[in-house]
Amino acid sequence: MDLTAQSMGNGERQPSAPLDSQRDVQSVADIERFLAAPEFPEARSISDLLLAGGVINEDQHTRAQQLAGTKGSLHAALRDVAGIDDETLQRAYAKTLGLPYVDLKQFAIDQLAVNAVPAAIARENGVMPLCLLGAGVVAATADPANQKVRECLALGADH
Repeated sequence: MDLTAQSMGNGERQPSAPLDSQRDVQSVADIERFLAAPEFPEARSISDLLLAGGVINEDQHTRAQQLAGTKGSLHAALRDVAGIDDETLQRAYAKTLGLPYVDLKQFAIDQLAVNAVPAAIARENGVMPLCLLGAGVVAATADPANQKVRECLALGADH
């Protein structure tokens, strides 16, 4: 998840090489380091980033761009055309937004942060509170660009 996971053609998925994991967040200290020196990426689409990183080739890039509308999203088109796994797509999405990727299996979740956000708000908006930082709650989400998620967290956080 962002501080917002390859198919064989037969439906089986295999992991693809992770995108730059140097910006992964695994602790509160990592979050603090990110906030002290945020990245401001040049505007690129996920498919452009994956092409530049060698994860997809030109043909897959073109086909994914063409199918994005009929598949419902560029993510779905990239999954179908290039067999890219969800983690790789989320890493790329985070990178396009200048955000680190959070591996929830590696992050020590602060129960106080979880308690600060009503469970219904977290579930409805697909967020996972990670920790308390200053006067706020830091949360991971699969869609960090969604303004509704930010507004709900701001209104629903109990901290």
